[in-house]
Amino acid sequence: MLTFERKRKFWSKYSKSVIFGLGLLTASSAQASDFNADAVLNNLNEDQRTSYMMGLVDGLAYARWLKDKPSETGMRCIYDWYYQDNAALWKSTLLPAFETHGDKPATAILFVLAKRKCGE
Repeated sequence: MLTFERKRKFWSKYSKSVIFGLGLLTASSAQASDFNADAVLNNLNEDQRTSYMMGLVDGLAYARWLKDKPSETGMRCIYDWYYQDNAALWKSTLLPAFETHGDKPATAILFVLAKRKCGE
């Protein structure tokens, strides 16, 4: 399970990347619809991709908590699924899905995969 302290340390490590990534996204002349799974894989370096994906996971987990509250079961499932063994998840699930569906939004791909693992 992901503890608050572990998550805080992780975010503090990547906070500069988050700020840079947000600046990159807002400064880009590309349309938001052009920022798909292919762009996540090929246009972001590892730190930027990590920060971006963490933001997506946080958004999905928070949305799940809002839907299920006061239960935290679904939210915890999403966090545990993504953070438990992130390297293995990338290799076995996320990378193949992003490569196969590169034209789709990364958020949509992550939502479908999280839904398969944690239900609605």
